[in-house]
Amino acid sequence: MNYIALDIETAPLQISDEVVIDYQIRKRFKRNLHPAFARVVAVGLLLPGEDYPLTRSGANEINLIKSTWDSIRKTSWDKLVTWNGLRFDIPFLKVRSRLLGITPNVSVDTSKYSSPEDSNHIDCMWLLQGECNEIPPISLEIAARLFGIKYDESKKLTPLEISECFEAGKYSSIEECCSEDVKTTAKIFEKLLPTIGIKPLATKKQVSYIIDIAKKLNIELDRPEVESWSKKEASEWIDKHKLT
Repeated sequence: MNYIALDIETAPLQISDEVVIDYQIRKRFKRNLHPAFARVVAVGLLLPGEDYPLTRSGANEINLIKSTWDSIRKTSWDKLVTWNGLRFDIPFLKVRSRLLGITPNVSVDTSKYSSPEDSNHIDCMWLLQGECNEIPPISLEIAARLFGIKYDESKKLTPLEISECFEAGKYSSIEECCSEDVKTTAKIFEKLLPTIGIKPLATKKQVSYIIDIAKKLNIELDRPEVESWSKKEASEWIDKHKLT
């Protein structure tokens, strides 16, 4: 099972239309959370078998969103993994795409009623709500602590700080925040995997290492066979055969 972990960062649009501003005030919209009044400023993708996220940011939102859809479309994956992606990341990307004249060329499930086994989208926050609205959601950082996952708080930015960094052109700070979130989301998903009956596959690094060891030990192994192993199976094989 190959998966892509995704996270986005957003910031309010600079709106001068007084009617729109009055509407926002009356409806009490959080400006950075509604795709009609905010924009995507960064996207992080952790692609299958990779250890480090592909994180993009910048002022050209059209290119940012197009490149995100293209990266997802061109990658072989089974599940898209998010934190609050059912209610925020994916709907936000879809609405911004349509407002900017971009066709989302990837179909991502946003139904809360799809099972993790059947859906191509797994929202880890929703899983930790018991897949019901009666249990309040917890934050990504708290979930990381509960699972014993290290989360670098120094890279965390508040919505206001993200907006300020974007206005100042400090994109690297936003990218660091986004990268930390997407890496943490992936780690939480790995912890949840045994509970939802999905087997995590060996990483590219594990596969290459196993093939290299097998050659040196004259063990016949086909790469496609090793690629079908789980992470656990790969780790056990490495522990058994690693060179000293």
